[in-house]
Amino acid sequence: MLCSTFREIKERGHRNLVVKVLSENPARYFYEKMGAEKVEEVSISIEGRRLMETIYSWKIDGREY
Repeated sequence: MLCSTFREIKERGHRNLVVKVLSENPARYFYEKMGAEKVEEVSISIEGRRLMETIYSWKIDGREY
C-alpha cells in the first residue's frame, strides 16, 4: 500500500512525502524500515497532554515503486 502511495504521489509530480507519528507509536519503526528519514521530533499538545511527535520524510523523485 505504501508503494502504491509513492507511485501516485510521483505521478502527480510531487517529490517527497511527509508523515507525522506520535513517537511512542510502534508504527514509526515500519516507516524507518521503509526508508523514511527522521526529520524532526517536536513536542505537541493533545487534549492538554504533552506528547512527542516524530516527523518522517521520503524523497520519492528518481526511485521506482
